Amino acid sequence: MTPSFIADVQETNPKKADMLKSLKVDNIDQSLAAILTLNTVAHTLGSIGAGAQATIVFGSAWFGLFSAIMTLAILFLSEIIPKTLGTVYWRQLSGMVAYFVRGIIMILYPLIWVSERLTKLLVRGKEPQTFSRREFAALASIGEESGQIDPLESRIIRNLLAFGAIKVEDIMTPRSVMLAFEENKTVAELLVDRPKLTFSRLPIYDGDLDNITGFVLKTDMLLAKVNHATHKPLTQFKRDITFVFSKNETV
Repeated sequence: MTPSFIADVQETNPKKADMLKSLKVDNIDQSLAAILTLNTVAHTLGSIGAGAQATIVFGSAWFGLFSAIMTLAILFLSEIIPKTLGTVYWRQLSGMVAYFVRGIIMILYPLIWVSERLTKLLVRGKEPQTFSRREFAALASIGEESGQIDPLESRIIRNLLAFGAIKVEDIMTPRSVMLAFEENKTVAELLVDRPKLTFSRLPIYDGDLDNITGFVLKTDMLLAKVNHATHKPLTQFKRDITFVFSKNETV
């Protein structure tokens, strides 16, 4: 049962979601202790009792065969079949099992209390990590492979998660191919130099390319052409530009 499933149930059935969260997240130690305690006690005492009764009824000669049959029955009926059903139908069974586990916790609480004390000594206050960025990205890939989400959606999710590791310098346009114009040029000169503007923002500089003073918008250049204002210098259309360090993170 995943945290995302509990969050989804919270929107439709808050009471059920609170119970699931209590058992799965808040008191996971109690849930595990209750299930494992009941499982161990049932297997141990059941095997001893059944074996003793079989010896009385069938005699010691049949004890070996009975033990083998009992072992297979426990393996299939209490391990393989229930866990297979739980793996496939855990969403449908979550509510019913939650009530059952909560009942076990109440009945076996003394043993669970002892188990909690031992667990806290081993864990020493460390909280288990329930989710990570890499797992979230992996879920996006799995969702794409299973057809649950679109490939574009999966790529967007993975790229968003990668932003934290990307530096500004990783996405900068190399200086050798950067398109920029001297700020004292007119709009007409710019359009003669570049009749087809492929970028929406065009840096402008004063004297040297390293002295960027601002930028102009492609739309402003086209509007100037329509309004017969191509004689105006680019400085009249200049907008302030924000500078960031190349080593900064993108987010």
